[in-house]
Amino acid sequence: MKNLSNKGIGIAVPIIFSVIIYLFYSRNIKIVKCISDYDAEYSIKSQILNIDLLKQYNSGEDTIYKVIKVENKNISDSTIALMVKNNYQFHVYQDNRLIFLRKEKTYYQGKSIENKKYFNISNKLRNNQSCYQIKIQPKKPIFVLIRALQKDKLKELIALTDFEEKNINTLKKFDIPIFRINNQNSFLLKESYCSNVTEISQNGISTITNSKMKIRGYTSLFFPKKQFSIKFRNKLKLKNIDLKKNVLLSSHIDKSLIRNKLAKDLFSELRDKPKSSEYVHLIINDIYEGLYILFEHPDQEFKKTLVDTTKTNFLIQIDRGQPDFKSISNKYGFIIRESNKAINEVKDKTRYLETMIKNNDLSIIDINSFIDYIIISELTKNIDAYRLSTYITFKVDKFSIDIVWDFDQAFGLSTYHNGHEPFGFIIESELTKYIPSFFNNLWENKTFKKKLINRYKNFRKTTISEKNISDKINAYYEKIFFSAELNFQRWNIIDNEIWPNHNTFKSYKEEIEYVKLWSNKRLKWLDSQWN
Repeated sequence: MKNLSNKGIGIAVPIIFSVIIYLFYSRNIKIVKCISDYDAEYSIKSQILNIDLLKQYNSGEDTIYKVIKVENKNISDSTIALMVKNNYQFHVYQDNRLIFLRKEKTYYQGKSIENKKYFNISNKLRNNQSCYQIKIQPKKPIFVLIRALQKDKLKELIALTDFEEKNINTLKKFDIPIFRINNQNSFLLKESYCSNVTEISQNGISTITNSKMKIRGYTSLFFPKKQFSIKFRNKLKLKNIDLKKNVLLSSHIDKSLIRNKLAKDLFSELRDKPKSSEYVHLIINDIYEGLYILFEHPDQEFKKTLVDTTKTNFLIQIDRGQPDFKSISNKYGFIIRESNKAINEVKDKTRYLETMIKNNDLSIIDINSFIDYIIISELTKNIDAYRLSTYITFKVDKFSIDIVWDFDQAFGLSTYHNGHEPFGFIIESELTKYIPSFFNNLWENKTFKKKLINRYKNFRKTTISEKNISDKINAYYEKIFFSAELNFQRWNIIDNEIWPNHNTFKSYKEEIEYVKLWSNKRLKWLDSQWN
């Protein structure tokens, strides 16, 4: 027999490997029947699935109920790790009886059973699938009833995976706090908070407290790595952060994992306030979910800034969603986050703000806070600035901007609206028609603009110097490098295209270097404009 050439071997090996994988997969997981809506709904209601009595049903519709048999004779444990396509409702049966179900719009169903261990998920499809730990009778097959698209490939729909067991001490050595969430056989929702228990480990000390969590976000809701709002029953503190009402940001589309923290820390320095963000490892029901950034919720940040609660104070948000009231022009709306006054008073004062700024009277605002907001928004070229995730406070008879939020698409990340280019003002871009008019009026105000430029020049020597920003980025990188590696083992996105990233880099180091290089280019362009 002639020897295969290197090229031939290069082709043959992947083919042979693929065939082996396919044969192994098809023996263990296969679609046994497609059934009618009537039979499926009866099986769901009765909690009984008798596969032998169900008739094969052929439908020309886009979706259909599929019965999938999962059989692995090597399973000796009483728990199976089943990966199922994200956001799909399904029911699991064994010995004809319902043993598990995933309701629509529920997440992270399960509980924590370990103290000193956690698990990594080993599955290449995990970016598009969620893992479910299901108690079963060993060595007996299970049947999964799931409504799916006709075009859904079986391997993308359901897969078995293995848990890679880890000792919790391997996380503690990174000197980053650990949040372990136990949902106690319940699940999380987007619409409301669900009770659970959180164990917080930092500096060798562990604290267990009752908590409540929910899924948060709009666009981010569709990312595999979710974001969370969390409330704590007991008064706790994590460095400068009060643990009361907080947010766990996933930074899934930001593969540098630093954009939100960098912007938040820079703004804190501009405003001469303590830094209020920390990296944490997150484990939910014993499964490692990755590296997150912990913030105080904007509502809580606002309350901490109040000096005199007897006077009128409120926090309003410009964002998606149903507004509590509209602007004078009726083109955009405001959501009331916190207030000690009735909605009409909040509306009247906010509309008065619009009128005053339009008439070039800035006496009603804390000018420096609005300047600092514009500086951080334009420095980072945050394409969501001004019109989304924008918070404005009223206290001590003035409006101010004390809170900045949501910089996932900043620092040259986004392919949209030329977000990746280091030149161009967001407030002068095609987005300007969506930006509240009072920001545009401030931008055109000569007195305001002169103060903005002077303040920018002063900060260029300190807070927003190339050295300070570079030092911060280097410090983040050194602190989280090994933790980032764990994160990207969990979420395999490095060197993969992720919406809406304009660039795809081959390593985490390149992601970091890009933020540094882009920031320097951005500063040079701003210098040419604000001189």
